[in-house]
Amino acid sequence: MDQPLKSWKIVNFFGYNSANMQLIYQDLCTFLGEANVFCPLTKERIFNKKKQKHKYVDVPSFGGYIFLKTEDMDAIEKYISSRYSRYYFVTTPSYMSKYASVSDSDIDKMRKEDRTVVHTTFYEGERVMIIAGAFSNFTGDIVEVNDLRIKVSILVFGKVTVLELDADQVKVP
Repeated sequence: MDQPLKSWKIVNFFGYNSANMQLIYQDLCTFLGEANVFCPLTKERIFNKKKQKHKYVDVPSFGGYIFLKTEDMDAIEKYISSRYSRYYFVTTPSYMSKYASVSDSDIDKMRKEDRTVVHTTFYEGERVMIIAGAFSNFTGDIVEVNDLRIKVSILVFGKVTVLELDADQVKVP
Protein backbone atom coordinates (compact mmCIF):
# COMPACT_ATOMS: atom_id res chain seq x y z
CA MET A 1 0.00 0.00 0.00
CA ASP A 2 2.78 2.43 -0.88
CA GLN A 3 1.56 5.94 -1.63
CA PRO A 4 3.70 8.17 -3.87
CA LEU A 5 5.23 11.26 -2.31
CA LYS A 6 3.97 13.32 -5.27
CA SER A 7 0.64 14.22 -3.68
CA TRP A 8 -0.85 15.30 -0.37
CA LYS A 9 -3.39 13.25 1.59
CA ILE A 10 -6.25 14.83 3.52
CA VAL A 11 -7.17 14.11 7.13
CA ASN A 12 -10.23 15.60 8.83
CA PHE A 13 -10.04 15.99 12.60
CA PHE A 14 -13.61 16.65 13.75
CA GLY A 15 -14.98 17.90 17.05
CA TYR A 16 -11.81 19.76 18.06
CA ASN A 17 -11.73 23.47 18.84
CA SER A 18 -9.21 25.89 17.32
CA ALA A 19 -6.73 25.57 20.19
CA ASN A 20 -6.73 21.77 19.93
CA MET A 21 -6.38 21.93 16.15
CA GLN A 22 -3.26 24.07 16.59
CA LEU A 23 -1.83 21.43 18.96
CA ILE A 24 -2.64 18.64 16.48
CA TYR A 25 -0.98 20.64 13.70
CA GLN A 26 2.16 21.17 15.82
CA ASP A 27 2.22 17.49 16.77
CA LEU A 28 2.02 16.39 13.13
CA CYS A 29 4.74 18.92 12.18
CA THR A 30 7.00 17.37 14.83
CA PHE A 31 6.28 13.85 13.54
CA LEU A 32 6.44 14.48 9.77
CA GLY A 33 8.38 17.73 9.49
CA GLU A 34 6.85 21.14 8.89
CA ALA A 35 7.34 20.93 5.10
CA ASN A 36 5.07 17.85 4.98
CA VAL A 37 2.09 19.25 6.90
CA PHE A 38 -0.23 22.00 5.73
CA CYS A 39 -3.26 23.54 7.37
CA PRO A 40 -4.60 26.76 5.81
CA LEU A 41 -5.25 29.32 8.53
CA THR A 42 -7.48 32.39 8.71
CA LYS A 43 -7.23 35.13 11.30
CA GLU A 44 -10.39 35.40 13.38
CA ARG A 45 -11.27 38.23 15.75
CA ILE A 46 -12.35 37.07 19.21
CA PHE A 47 -13.28 38.98 22.34
CA ASN A 48 -11.38 38.38 25.58
CA LYS A 49 -13.96 39.06 28.31
CA LYS A 50 -11.35 39.20 31.09
CA LYS A 51 -9.22 41.86 29.41
CA GLN A 52 -12.18 43.50 27.65
CA LYS A 53 -10.19 43.53 24.39
CA HIS A 54 -10.38 41.91 20.99
CA LYS A 55 -7.53 39.80 19.72
CA TYR A 56 -6.82 37.91 16.51
CA VAL A 57 -6.10 34.19 16.47
CA ASP A 58 -5.28 31.77 13.67
CA VAL A 59 -8.01 29.21 13.05
CA PRO A 60 -8.13 26.46 10.42
CA SER A 61 -9.78 27.70 7.22
CA PHE A 62 -11.26 24.35 6.23
CA GLY A 63 -12.66 23.17 9.52
CA GLY A 64 -10.48 20.35 10.78
CA TYR A 65 -8.77 19.47 7.50
CA ILE A 66 -5.01 19.00 7.53
CA PHE A 67 -3.01 18.04 4.45
CA LEU A 68 -0.15 15.53 4.88
CA LYS A 69 2.65 14.49 2.56
CA THR A 70 4.20 11.17 3.49
CA GLU A 71 5.58 8.06 1.80
CA ASP A 72 4.38 5.69 4.50
CA MET A 73 0.62 6.08 4.97
CA ASP A 74 0.49 3.01 7.20
CA ALA A 75 2.86 4.68 9.67
CA ILE A 76 0.90 7.94 9.69
CA GLU A 77 -2.39 6.05 10.17
CA LYS A 78 -0.88 4.19 13.15
CA TYR A 79 0.51 7.42 14.62
CA ILE A 80 -2.75 9.35 14.29
CA SER A 81 -4.94 6.48 15.55
CA SER A 82 -2.73 6.07 18.63
CA ARG A 83 -3.13 9.75 19.57
CA TYR A 84 -6.53 10.97 18.31
CA SER A 85 -9.99 9.45 18.33
CA ARG A 86 -12.02 11.76 16.08
CA TYR A 87 -10.53 11.79 12.60
CA TYR A 88 -10.86 10.23 9.17
CA PHE A 89 -8.80 10.13 6.01
CA VAL A 90 -10.63 11.56 3.02
CA THR A 91 -11.01 8.81 0.42
CA THR A 92 -11.95 8.68 -3.24
CA PRO A 93 -14.95 6.82 -4.62
CA SER A 94 -12.75 4.99 -7.14
CA TYR A 95 -10.79 1.85 -6.38
CA MET A 96 -7.60 3.27 -7.94
CA SER A 97 -6.40 4.90 -4.73
CA LYS A 98 -7.44 4.48 -1.13
CA TYR A 99 -6.82 8.14 -0.28
CA ALA A 100 -7.98 11.33 -1.93
CA SER A 101 -5.01 13.36 -3.13
CA VAL A 102 -4.20 17.02 -3.65
CA SER A 103 -1.36 18.05 -5.94
CA ASP A 104 1.65 20.16 -4.98
CA SER A 105 0.41 22.95 -7.25
CA ASP A 106 -2.96 23.08 -5.44
CA ILE A 107 -1.21 23.23 -2.05
CA ASP A 108 1.03 26.03 -3.37
CA LYS A 109 -2.06 27.97 -4.49
CA MET A 110 -3.63 27.58 -1.05
CA ARG A 111 -0.41 28.73 0.62
CA LYS A 112 -0.35 31.88 -1.52
CA GLU A 113 -4.02 32.76 -0.98
CA ASP A 114 -4.68 35.85 1.06
CA ARG A 115 -6.45 34.78 4.22
CA THR A 116 -8.27 37.95 5.21
CA VAL A 117 -9.55 38.54 8.70
CA VAL A 118 -12.92 36.95 9.30
CA HIS A 119 -15.09 38.42 12.04
CA THR A 120 -17.55 35.78 13.19
CA THR A 121 -18.55 37.05 16.60
CA PHE A 122 -20.50 40.29 16.90
CA TYR A 123 -21.83 41.85 20.08
CA GLU A 124 -24.80 44.08 20.80
CA GLY A 125 -23.67 47.68 21.09
CA GLU A 126 -20.61 47.11 18.89
CA ARG A 127 -20.00 49.72 16.16
CA VAL A 128 -19.76 48.29 12.65
CA MET A 129 -19.44 49.54 9.08
CA ILE A 130 -21.75 48.24 6.36
CA ILE A 131 -19.64 46.99 3.45
CA ALA A 132 -22.28 45.69 1.04
CA GLY A 133 -25.70 46.71 -0.19
CA ALA A 134 -27.53 50.02 -0.58
CA PHE A 135 -26.23 51.36 2.75
CA SER A 136 -22.58 50.57 2.03
CA ASN A 137 -20.10 52.80 3.98
CA PHE A 138 -22.70 53.70 6.65
CA THR A 139 -21.65 53.02 10.24
CA GLY A 140 -24.02 52.00 12.97
CA ASP A 141 -24.44 50.11 16.20
CA ILE A 142 -25.53 46.48 16.51
CA VAL A 143 -28.87 46.24 18.31
CA GLU A 144 -29.46 42.49 17.95
CA VAL A 145 -27.45 39.42 16.93
CA ASN A 146 -29.13 36.25 15.65
CA ASP A 147 -27.42 33.16 14.21
CA LEU A 148 -26.43 34.59 10.83
CA ARG A 149 -28.29 37.90 10.81
CA ILE A 150 -27.44 41.16 12.54
CA LYS A 151 -29.70 44.15 13.19
CA VAL A 152 -27.80 47.42 12.85
CA SER A 153 -29.13 50.83 13.81
CA ILE A 154 -28.01 53.63 11.45
CA LEU A 155 -28.90 57.29 11.06
CA VAL A 156 -30.54 58.21 7.70
CA PHE A 157 -31.62 61.84 7.15
CA GLY A 158 -31.61 62.40 10.91
CA LYS A 159 -33.87 59.41 11.56
CA VAL A 160 -32.81 56.14 13.20
CA THR A 161 -33.32 53.17 10.88
CA VAL A 162 -32.76 49.52 11.82
CA LEU A 163 -31.44 47.24 9.07
CA GLU A 164 -31.30 43.45 9.14
CA LEU A 165 -28.07 42.33 7.48
CA ASP A 166 -26.02 39.19 6.93
CA ALA A 167 -22.84 38.89 9.00
CA ASP A 168 -20.71 39.17 5.86
CA GLN A 169 -22.24 42.55 4.99
CA VAL A 170 -20.62 44.30 7.96
CA LYS A 171 -17.15 44.66 9.42
CA VAL A 172 -15.65 46.21 12.50
CA PRO A 173 -13.92 49.45 11.42
